[in-house]
Amino acid sequence: MRNRLPLEGIKVLDLNRFLPGQYAAMLMAEAGAEVIKIEDPGFRATIFRMLQGREASSEEEKKWNAVYVLDRGKKSLALDLKTDAGKEVFLRLAEKTDVIIEGFRPGVTKKLGIDYDTIKEMNSKVIYCAVTGYGQDGPYQMLPARDLTCMGLSGILGVVNEGRFPPIVPGTKIADLASSMYCTIGILMALAARDKSGRGQFVDISMVDGAVSWLTAPLMNYYFSGNVPGPGAVYLSGKRPGYNVYRTKDGKYISIALREPKFWKKLCNKLGRGDLLPLQNPDDDKFDEVVSALQEVFLSKTRDELFEEFKDIGVGKVYTLDELDSDPQIRHRRMIVDIDVPGVGMVKQAGNPVKLSDTPLEIRSLSPARGQHTMDILLEAGYSEERIKEFYENDVVA
Repeated sequence: MRNRLPLEGIKVLDLNRFLPGQYAAMLMAEAGAEVIKIEDPGFRATIFRMLQGREASSEEEKKWNAVYVLDRGKKSLALDLKTDAGKEVFLRLAEKTDVIIEGFRPGVTKKLGIDYDTIKEMNSKVIYCAVTGYGQDGPYQMLPARDLTCMGLSGILGVVNEGRFPPIVPGTKIADLASSMYCTIGILMALAARDKSGRGQFVDISMVDGAVSWLTAPLMNYYFSGNVPGPGAVYLSGKRPGYNVYRTKDGKYISIALREPKFWKKLCNKLGRGDLLPLQNPDDDKFDEVVSALQEVFLSKTRDELFEEFKDIGVGKVYTLDELDSDPQIRHRRMIVDIDVPGVGMVKQAGNPVKLSDTPLEIRSLSPARGQHTMDILLEAGYSEERIKEFYENDVVA
């Protein structure tokens, strides 16, 4: 008999439209929680238009749903919270739920009548997590927030691209994912606290807060030296020849991360460049010379040849997205998984990064179709079939 998943028995209501709260709820679903996604009836089509710039065909809709990771393992209830009946349904579900995760601007849930203060009166054990750009208080709390604006405010954009301006725009959502991680951690901490006190609580997560916390090393260096990083002055952003990215013979790239002197020594010895040994941390006037010397050597071989030769001292391949699936380590760790989807075929998805020895997480189901579980959820909540029919007729649910 298999061990129970760590969050089995925990019920979650997911009110999120965007990545931070969605991903946190997905992690909880794959840890065994029952997660009900409360969907705005028309929002999925809006998201597709935002990302693809057009309406989805029926076949595209099927494929998009098959590869869409963020609602994996959840049930879907398409519910209009702006109607009195929709609010009634939500409150009935909230009365018996453990966790609510929402990503509205501060004050929106209060206007809807589904805020923490309202729900804790009927369910004192509820853990209510709000994920916003700037938090529930402070002078910026009501400003619109997106990943890029939060990265800028946090200082992250000021240290990428070797601290140069204008900064590069990272190709992944750093502030979104930072807040998602802290959303998950905060909820788990609140669940642990509830085991001791019997009471739930409000969890306030900010994208900017999460991003600032990921600047640990640059901030330590700044507060120690008092020097604001300028071009090339960020220790882990291109200032060191041994901590950099180099082009290879086949037009691809390798990354080398040799912070310890012993690994720098091994590299220099393998390259036959003992003259570079004292130049691991060169002055500005020697920096270009050392980088050029290394670049010349690395251009003599392909990326994969260099990896095989130097992988034991801290050299890695720089992959493009189409190469991830063929890497033996990534496949072994099941971070790219193949899933056979009826009516679509075999699709690939990113796997779950949390590996537990006794209660391993599992992909229990793909992202549901919008409103796929509406009928089942309402029946379980105690509504009659006649009442549910009225909800459908009045567009309260879909």
